[in-house]
Formats: sequence, C-alpha cells, structure tokens
Amino acid sequence: DTLLLVTDLRYDLDEEQRLIFSLDASTTKGDDALVQSGDLMDLQLGYAYRPIDNERLNMLFRFRYLDDTYGQQLDNSDMPGSLQRSQVLSAEASYDLNQDWTLGGKLGVRRSETATNAAAPWVENDASLVVANARYHFLHKWDALVEVRAMRLDQTETTEIGALGAVYRQLGANVSLGVGYNFGTVSSDLTDIDYEERGTFINLVAQF
Repeated sequence: DTLLLVTDLRYDLDEEQRLIFSLDASTTKGDDALVQSGDLMDLQLGYAYRPIDNERLNMLFRFRYLDDTYGQQLDNSDMPGSLQRSQVLSAEASYDLNQDWTLGGKLGVRRSETATNAAAPWVENDASLVVANARYHFLHKWDALVEVRAMRLDQTETTEIGALGAVYRQLGANVSLGVGYNFGTVSSDLTDIDYEERGTFINLVAQF
C-alpha cells in the first residue's frame, strides 16, 4: 500500500522575484520481502531573482529537506542504496557575458545523517560543494558546456574533484537536449550520496 503526494507552488513577488515551493512525499507499507516499506519527504523552498534592468543575471537560492528511508536507487542494481536525512542550502547564479558566453556557479552545504540500510546505524555525512561552469554558443542552436566540481566531505576530511563536458542542442525556445561525459564521481546534487556519476549522460532541460 502506497500513498503519494506531489505539489508545486510559485508566487511572484514582483517582475524580478519569485518564491518557489515543492513537496514530494510518499509512504509505503510492504511485506519487506518483495516490496520494501519506507517513507519519503522531499521539501524544497526557493527564491529566484532576475533583475529587469540586467536580464543577463539569474540567481536561485534554495533550501531542501530530504528524509528518505526507501534508499537511493543505484544504477544497474535492484538493491536500494543508502538512506538519508539531509538539509541542504544552496545558491547558484549564471551571467551572460555576451551572446556567446555564459558563466555560472553554485555553492552548497549539506548537513545530513546516512545509513547503509534500515538495520544499520545512522552516521553524520556532512559536505560542501563548489561548482563553476562556462557555456559557449558556438553554432546556431548549439552550445558547449564545461564544468568543474569540488566536494568537501567533512567526516573523512577529503575533497573529491570532478569535471564534465557536454554539447546541447536547442529544440525550441524553452527546451534543449544535451549529451556529455562526467570524468568524476561528484554530482551537482548534494543529496546524491552514492557518488556514481562517472560516465556518459543525457540531459533534457525545459524552462516554463
């Protein structure tokens, strides 16, 4: 038996500012042999800013609370991954230098507890993230992206460095499709705690 709730809200403060709210929640009661029991709450609050007198600039500040006792699904595996309870603060921005070049970046901090499975103890798993990228519009409707990521893991006192490259094709005014390769294991999503990002990816981006 599973109950699901999905909702999204947006409130425009004015022409430059908006508030964003989303909630994905579910609870499952299974026999734990064929169907795992678990709960999920993914709450996000955001503030977006795009000044009218400078449309080159876009900024997004976001708080995310994730409580996941299902376990993150791993690629090429039917077994669930780690459980987590995380709070994430992030700020990201992009700026159009001209018609060809766009620079962007992201800063994020995660305070979390994780467990390998429902029977395992919860342990602290805090981290911080820095992302820098550059996008080049080299042909009509074609863009190239280069991005560098660095994630600091507090408990192990280690830093993971990653980089990726991608090419995007604009399919319309608000939709683009990209293909690329991630050379590291670091994700730009701080709630991705299993670090299996290396390899080829396809990314569909839509704006509304």
